[in-house]
Amino acid sequence: MDSTRIVKILGVMAFFCITLVLYIIAVTPPAIGYELSIYDAYSQYFWVFLIGSIVCGISILIQQAFAKQKSNWWLVGLSVVIFSTLILLNLHSFRGYAFPDPQDAKLHLARLHAIINTGHIEQSNFYPIIHLIVTILITVMDLTPKIAADLTTSFFYILYMINMCLLATSITRFRGEFLLVLAFTCTPLWSIPLLYIHPSGLSVLMLPSHSTVNGKYLPFRKKSPLMNKGFFAFHPSKIAQMAW
Repeated sequence: MDSTRIVKILGVMAFFCITLVLYIIAVTPPAIGYELSIYDAYSQYFWVFLIGSIVCGISILIQQAFAKQKSNWWLVGLSVVIFSTLILLNLHSFRGYAFPDPQDAKLHLARLHAIINTGHIEQSNFYPIIHLIVTILITVMDLTPKIAADLTTSFFYILYMINMCLLATSITRFRGEFLLVLAFTCTPLWSIPLLYIHPSGLSVLMLPSHSTVNGKYLPFRKKSPLMNKGFFAFHPSKIAQMAW
């Protein structure tokens, strides 16, 4: 079978799965009380279609990595994976959850309200950078703190993918290698860094950017200590690790 036809079939299947996923989300009412698990809120078909769309997107990337004829169909596969992942990351918002995290989310929202109301950073705020980023989103886009906090994780995931593309470009020599790197890194296999504002986790998502800049544009690592620490300034522990 023609490789282009295979990609088109995978693209149609991915579009079909995403359409059904969005339809199920639209017809499913938000939570009206405490839920033990978000997985039980949606039918098994929902998860099959969501995982299926991601699999189709990754399959397009892998197929294009080994295809003899070059094309831009890999952009379709990457877009499918990114869009499906964004749906997954924002399921708690679709369900109407007040906080996706029962622990640190309320603390970070309190820090945001303090900055907005007083215009200053509290002395006890150990994560000022992430709070300043969310505050800028609130001010510029006129959002509520909760919505801005939810969008921050999606923003960092998109930023992670952009940086991963730049990193893959700098460490690979051939187009197939580049696409394979994207295929195996476009879907995050962790949960905490992307589900809610978690400074330590979000700083890890900046690792591709740090590696790209430090490895390609700054060949002598010892001459850029500020750059080494700056990318991990979202959390004090990451600064200590980079200093070590």
